[in-house]
Amino acid sequence: MTQNPRLVLEQGTLNKEMSKTKKERQNYQLMPESTECRLQIGEFCCSLRFKDVDWAASVREYYKGFLWEKEPDLRIDLKIIPHKHWIEIPSSLILEKTVNGNQFDFHSGLLKGSLDLGNKKANIEVKYGLLKNARVFEQFLYQVYYTLLEERYPSKIPNDYLLHACAVSKDSLGYVFTGPPGSGKSTIAHLSNSYQVLNDEIVIIGKRDDAFYVRSTPFNGEFKTKVNSCVSLRAIFYLRHGKSNYLRLLKPMEFVKLAIREIIVPMPLLSEDNAKSFSKMMNYCAELASEVPCYELYFVPEKGIWEFIELSLGE
Repeated sequence: MTQNPRLVLEQGTLNKEMSKTKKERQNYQLMPESTECRLQIGEFCCSLRFKDVDWAASVREYYKGFLWEKEPDLRIDLKIIPHKHWIEIPSSLILEKTVNGNQFDFHSGLLKGSLDLGNKKANIEVKYGLLKNARVFEQFLYQVYYTLLEERYPSKIPNDYLLHACAVSKDSLGYVFTGPPGSGKSTIAHLSNSYQVLNDEIVIIGKRDDAFYVRSTPFNGEFKTKVNSCVSLRAIFYLRHGKSNYLRLLKPMEFVKLAIREIIVPMPLLSEDNAKSFSKMMNYCAELASEVPCYELYFVPEKGIWEFIELSLGE
């Protein structure tokens, strides 16, 4: 398979970029090394290190707004494995993973590697076809995030979870809109131009000092002009399409049953056990619903949705 390394990530895939001048590439030199992308994921800095300058530049462009000059919490050296024939890319990496000591393997070699947390290093081999599909490759980074969270807080891991959601910052307060694919998360983002959109795909919901917050992540959905920020959590809305705008306060257990489907399972790289995670996720959702107003929102995709929300919440 002939590969042109001069590629750029766009809407979850890598497309050919035929003309990057030397001057343009110099504008990307925000990192100490030209083959490195230092990426902010929550409170962590993750360094992705490529062997090719153009690959690194393309990844930095894709994640612009979330580049960080902080000393990395983990350095990941990537070796891209070419293949002559088309390979099937699963929609989920999480469903098939094996772990042996400090070695991990997703989908029989689609992505495999080793982790050395003591030296803050990881090495991975990733098939070219998987790396092209950013949305699926990022599921590996989800597990990197949970790994670093567990390593930093060994005695008590914080209630920080990745959630499929759109988050909007309005008056320095966070409004989170969650739901399954097609429920309207990206639609809400596009209807929120008057405010700051933190993300329309994946956000972090966490708790510090007895207060919940919502935080941006670098993981791209359809809305590209997101803001890297962290704000106090005001309310959560479970989205549904409706013939008119309608808001209903959810009881905690109602919210648990809906929201738990949208949480990304907190599985570290060297773990294969989901059982304990689901129990923790249920308790977390119940605690969240008891402290933060959680609603079911039927909405019409029109600009008046924010006026309706403000009136409904008495703002």
